Amino acid sequence: MKKYIFLTLGQVMLIFFYAYSASIIDRNLQELAKQTFQVYPYILFNQFAYIPIGFILGFGYWKAQRKREGSWKMDKIRLAIIGLPVLYFLLVPYIVKVEPLFPLLMMTNSSLSGVLQVVLGFILITSFHKR
Repeated sequence: MKKYIFLTLGQVMLIFFYAYSASIIDRNLQELAKQTFQVYPYILFNQFAYIPIGFILGFGYWKAQRKREGSWKMDKIRLAIIGLPVLYFLLVPYIVKVEPLFPLLMMTNSSLSGVLQVVLGFILITSFHKR
């Protein structure tokens, strides 16, 4: 039980450290965008910055799978049903210039973007398992 508590506390500390570091990078990229009028690095970072938090949250599952016997398999249905729509929301309209299928207000919501990044990271790491 102690090991589980320490691993969970470590995971929480890693998430907070990463979020703090990402905030600093975000602020620096925002300042750079103001000075140079190059907003693409800022937008790109903001659309993918919090995916590693999903990786951190799903790391326990991946670690348990790594210890199992068998070969690695990918859950294609899970990736197609959850991963692709989330990726669509993160890429359109900022990176891939196509007409959005959903209202632009929903597509450009910064709160939704952060949540979807964490979901994508979690789905990516937990979609691989051993059989």
